[in-house]
Amino acid sequence: RNAGKILRYAMEFFEEAFDDEFSSCLKEVKQLLDLMGQVHDCDVNIPTLNIQLREIRSFNRATLNPKDRIRTKALVDLIRADQNRRLTMFSDACTVIARWDTENFKQRVVQSMIKV
Repeated sequence: RNAGKILRYAMEFFEEAFDDEFSSCLKEVKQLLDLMGQVHDCDVNIPTLNIQLREIRSFNRATLNPKDRIRTKALVDLIRADQNRRLTMFSDACTVIARWDTENFKQRVVQSMIKV
């Protein structure tokens, strides 16, 4: 992801020097990096949410009055939804990268920089 950011910034810097095909390649890079950023957000959020869930469950075990317990269903549902979202987005990112390999994306970028 970080190496992709460097590529993106370099492409953005030189975008005006090249044609529409280069801009199209840059757009694809941006879309992949946005997707990878969302995967990273899940990678950060899911463990934090799990810590919160463990703390609530610990509190609930220590609470004598059942009425004082905190419900965890919404948090559990949120964690599962984020996990599923992360898996889907990661799969989508892998699909894009695999497509780039089969369609020779690197060559497309290079060709878009060659002046004819």
